Amino acid sequence: MLPLINLLKQGSVAVQLKNIQEKLDTLEKELNEISKILNLLALNYNKYLEIILKNKSQTILNEKNLEFILNKYDKL
Repeated sequence: MLPLINLLKQGSVAVQLKNIQEKLDTLEKELNEISKILNLLALNYNKYLEIILKNKSQTILNEKNLEFILNKYDKL
């Protein structure tokens, strides 16, 4: 009788391990999806920052050009 109980316990443990492995596999897939989304967000954020920096640089250039033109005009 004892060997039968041991076999049942082992079977139960095997089923539990299988369930745990399935849950881990599911979590891994979900984490991979989250990682893809985070990478896309990072790329978009970097592009956004790049656009902001270009706009700021262009604004500074425009201001300097305007200042230069006004200085030239004042000298005339």
